[in-house]
Amino acid sequence: MTRAAVFTQVESVSPSLEYADIVFGDTSRIDRSGRIRVTLPVLDEPLAGYAGAIAELEALKAIIANPWRLAEDYHAHEKPGSVGIAWNQRTLNVIQVSQGATRKALLAVIGESAKDHPAKPFAKWGKFWLEGAKVRVGKRLDAYQQEALARYSNAYAIEASTSRENRVMSPVAGPIELSEHALEQYAARSGFIGNTAAANNSPIPVQQHSPGSFSLSLSRWLLKENLSKLRLSQAVTKRKEKRYLSPSEYWGVPEQLFRFTLVPIGNDVRRLVTVYVRQRPVGMDPEETLEGAQVH
Repeated sequence: MTRAAVFTQVESVSPSLEYADIVFGDTSRIDRSGRIRVTLPVLDEPLAGYAGAIAELEALKAIIANPWRLAEDYHAHEKPGSVGIAWNQRTLNVIQVSQGATRKALLAVIGESAKDHPAKPFAKWGKFWLEGAKVRVGKRLDAYQQEALARYSNAYAIEASTSRENRVMSPVAGPIELSEHALEQYAARSGFIGNTAAANNSPIPVQQHSPGSFSLSLSRWLLKENLSKLRLSQAVTKRKEKRYLSPSEYWGVPEQLFRFTLVPIGNDVRRLVTVYVRQRPVGMDPEETLEGAQVH
């Protein structure tokens, strides 16, 4: 059996459903293996029947999307908001869980199952972080996994929530939260999903191969050092203002076709609400001008 990149197992759920203990191993930092106590929110029916799966989903989210919740130096060589490698490009691309409900909730989110699941709200982070990963159920731990847990006994504590951990840290614009709509628009307008450029009204030609992960591909645009804020012409600004109730910002990378609409949401955080393209590249469009030096 292929070794799992990350494995989790529900060890116990408190009778009151206040918390659950999850044991786990992460082959990228096997020395961090151990136990996570996940404090659960109040769970009414039908969610009360999925307490273990919800805790397992939260543990996976912490390990994969935001390990700094477990320990500040969990990945000393990386920073929060960084972009990793697409799962289908990794040597180890299997996520092993112990609950069938955990797997079903994740598959409902990452598009490999048309069936909905009650625990889906706690799995939505997977849309941004697990594209291309394989999810399997393993009721028992193999010898390697048991050895790792016997050797390392780290103890962590987190709280379960429906947050998506869908932020990247732009060196220019600061923290940016990716919306699902923006991710969908990026895929539809980039030519990656097989539609013709004409059908998408996009000057970008159809791509021969899809990226390993749309979220990672989109994130890399936002991490570019030359991401620049745009000042639109008055006519274009008026058209845009009709679409968004909040003040919007428009960003792009010089000589590229993609534009990114960001909406400030407080605490220096911006939300990427949509992605669009124009016929002319950034810096060559008469309806736009590049602003000067950027500040967060």
